[in-house]
Amino acid sequence: MRAFHILNGDCLAEKFPKKLDGESIIWREALIDGSVSDNNFFENRKKFIKKNYDSESNYDELVVKEFQRIQNIPEDSDVFFWFEDDLFCQTNFWFLISKLNLNNTKVFRVFPKNKEKGFAETNENDLLEMFHFAKEITDTERKLISNHLEWFPIK
Repeated sequence: MRAFHILNGDCLAEKFPKKLDGESIIWREALIDGSVSDNNFFENRKKFIKKNYDSESNYDELVVKEFQRIQNIPEDSDVFFWFEDDLFCQTNFWFLISKLNLNNTKVFRVFPKNKEKGFAETNENDLLEMFHFAKEITDTERKLISNHLEWFPIK
């Protein structure tokens, strides 16, 4: 099986263990802030980020392309979500779970060892240890999350 690690942000990606098998995909959105209900979801998000965060970054490359990579994860893969427990991370995690076609795919959540510090003050060995304690997200749990997030407009 192929493994995919969906990382919440570049800070985690910078220290992510090279020893772990699989492909890393970085999620760089902040869905807790701004509109998420417009028809042109990514175009409207790009405008919001540019206006409110004075960001000149390449949104299409950094966010849209990574989202497409996530949507193209093949069946029979192992997918590990590296998201913390705060509302910011959870909103992004719920969004991704609700928008993925992960049939015949095992989905796991990797939790930070210290909930107050999250992944911020971890090193490579800590991250490897956390990986080994990943919790599988059942199909029932995935459906429950997806059914409650129908207000996200994109498919």
